[in-house]
Amino acid sequence: MWRHLIVLSIFISCFGMQVFPQAIEYTKRSKNEVREGPGSYYQLLKVLPKGVAIPIVKRNGGWINFRHVATAGATSAWMSKNCLVEGKQVDLLRDLKLEWQSPKASPSAVAAAIRGFALRYGKTSAPALDSLFDLQRDLFTPGEYDQFGNEFGADRGARKNRGEADLMKLLGEYEMTNASEGMGFGIAGRLAGQGLVTNRKMVKYVNLIAAVIGAASPIYDVPIRVYVIRGEEPRAYSIPGGFIILGEGLIRLCADEAELAAVIAHEMTHIMANHGFREQYERRYRVRMEEAFDELSEELDQKVDSTETDLEEMIQEAYDEVVKPRLQAYEEEADRGAAMLLAAVGYDPMALSTIVARTGVAVKNRAADWTENPFLHLDFQKRNSELLKFLQAHPDYRGGLRNVERFRQMMQ
Repeated sequence: MWRHLIVLSIFISCFGMQVFPQAIEYTKRSKNEVREGPGSYYQLLKVLPKGVAIPIVKRNGGWINFRHVATAGATSAWMSKNCLVEGKQVDLLRDLKLEWQSPKASPSAVAAAIRGFALRYGKTSAPALDSLFDLQRDLFTPGEYDQFGNEFGADRGARKNRGEADLMKLLGEYEMTNASEGMGFGIAGRLAGQGLVTNRKMVKYVNLIAAVIGAASPIYDVPIRVYVIRGEEPRAYSIPGGFIILGEGLIRLCADEAELAAVIAHEMTHIMANHGFREQYERRYRVRMEEAFDELSEELDQKVDSTETDLEEMIQEAYDEVVKPRLQAYEEEADRGAAMLLAAVGYDPMALSTIVARTGVAVKNRAADWTENPFLHLDFQKRNSELLKFLQAHPDYRGGLRNVERFRQMMQ
């Protein structure tokens, strides 16, 4: 009798394995980040290449959890669903354990390569890059992020899903590569040379706002890094690789947190849409950038060849596009995206209209003094008019928080 029960138990176990197999998906990007938790603000554990089979344990929103048995024991890890595809899309299937143990996959190795790319092609200095790294190090914990975002309410998940869907229709999919991050660091380093604000309370605040907005966007898995540069000019820059530079003068124009969030959401939409250097990056240099990044460690002592010269010229062009006066059509598209993001988080989208109007007045009054301002030559009245038409056509985007008091406390 016991023998029959054992046989039946084995049959049921095998049958169960067939009916309920563990789901397997495959990494599809050249850069697939693995984190300690379900959020871009969690510690980076590894960066996996394309074609790695990932055994899924559970899902949490846009994140999947998988368990990998490393040399030191079981490791629980998280990856964005944006990095995965159900069917195997590559000829070469990579082993998860081998890729996990590869020294190239470590956060320190990736950070060193990105820094090397920025130094070699970005025409920036090592101290400027180091200051960017240092300002973002241990800026806030996942617990602080949760506390910051709790006041937006329990229905934030539903708003997030709607915001992601609306933005995907407007912008499409965004992918950040190691090379684009290296290019972004190079450009951000050059702008940082104008003088970074190093007040960590201020830097932490603007980055928490960006993290909350980013989590409600299609690029919830891309860490958005925000820096503040000194000066009275109301200016802002969106840079490839997830970098935003805000001028002190623009922050001072804001009357509340919702207006500051509107500025950040606007710049974030520029990043998602690749505004300003879309043609150069997508058509001319992407493959070369990736090849140069992959081979950087072996080529550090080589002479600069024509390919490297082309890359330097491309990054110079991208830098020029970032800092030159904006195109009106891109600004209006970024305003629509920002309104969607603000509504998805729970901020009042009308805050974008008020800060656009106030910035337009400030630029007009001081245009003669600010010849390098990227907002010059924009029609702010037309921009605001188009935004108000958009908001009137989408009444479900109305309402939300302004967070005046928290803004005042952080600005002290």
